[in-house]
Amino acid sequence: MRAILKFATVVNSRYWNAGVTCQSVRWMSFKSSENDPAKQGLQHQSQLYHIPQEDITKIFHVGYSNKWFSLSEVLGEGKIMIRRPALEVIDYLKKTDYNQAPVRYVLYGSRGSGKTLSLMHIMHYCLNQGWLIVHIPNANNWNVNNKWDFLDSVSHEGMYDQPAFSSEWLKHFKYRNESMLSNFKTHQKYVWSKRELTESGQPLISVVEQGINRPKNSTDVIGVVLKELKLNSLSNNFKMLYAVKAVNGLFAEMTNIRKTGGYMIPVRELTMLMHFRNFLKANWKNGAIITTVDQHNSYRELKADYKPLYLLKQEGFEMMDPFIPIKVDNYSEKEFECMMQYLLDKKWIQNEKFHTESGKQELKFLTSLNPGALQRICFPL
Repeated sequence: MRAILKFATVVNSRYWNAGVTCQSVRWMSFKSSENDPAKQGLQHQSQLYHIPQEDITKIFHVGYSNKWFSLSEVLGEGKIMIRRPALEVIDYLKKTDYNQAPVRYVLYGSRGSGKTLSLMHIMHYCLNQGWLIVHIPNANNWNVNNKWDFLDSVSHEGMYDQPAFSSEWLKHFKYRNESMLSNFKTHQKYVWSKRELTESGQPLISVVEQGINRPKNSTDVIGVVLKELKLNSLSNNFKMLYAVKAVNGLFAEMTNIRKTGGYMIPVRELTMLMHFRNFLKANWKNGAIITTVDQHNSYRELKADYKPLYLLKQEGFEMMDPFIPIKVDNYSEKEFECMMQYLLDKKWIQNEKFHTESGKQELKFLTSLNPGALQRICFPL
């Protein structure tokens, strides 16, 4: 005991002499000194790293975790915990042969385990590396949060366009990748109407702007953009990330879109989702396909199982196969402790009961170390 006290006294004395308080010693235990995802490793696992505001607007303006974004706004900073699933995928990306077809990854786990933030961590790595990012914020939302956005497709008989969702997606896509899109050229002529066309050899960004300015063409524009990105990927001049949250939404059965007369439009009849499904076929190169599967946000009911085979169903599983499954578990003891230290350090948890060890044990029991449950319970504390 005397030896331990002596050691603690020496350590505290060193930090005191260096002008560092005991509180900042605790602060350094959960704050990562490395904010570049490319340089992070297992030694940084469970620590929280800082994301610059300009990167937040590039990545998190759409498709983020709502609770994470709300907490970040209140605390005035964006931080993500460095966890093994993201580190594992980033390590794979560093070692991939990009002359081959893109490797597919599927992040899976129970609801609230942190799949979305792991995907955001990987996207931040790709952004810093200068990748072009094709991102679906939540494929299930297009099926569930939609009742009126549909038009008969002119180019695909028997199918339906979604002009509002399509033009919104194009705006976000342009915002995130505008500097790169000006360098890509179209490979053929595209006719949009009797008076509007895009000649071969034009900058791809002009096609994107066509869809933004003419919403009725926006769903077809998405198909053209994805086709042109495939062709441009063969040039070896850039790398591309196709990131999809809730990819199982692309293979769901029904939407909540009801036509006059009571006909419920199935997912397979939505043109926009067809284009994004086809992009999963990986008939391109110089990139990666990283997805999550989600139990919630699905049509009508919460799914009983979180495993890819169950959520993707036969069609989705066969299209995604082969893929690398990456399980996202609930917090480890160390990760839970680091997150609690962060929330206490930022004075987010005001209830003094949960500042004690017994209070932390109660939170562990209530949340089962689930990150989403911890956020929900700690929000009003």
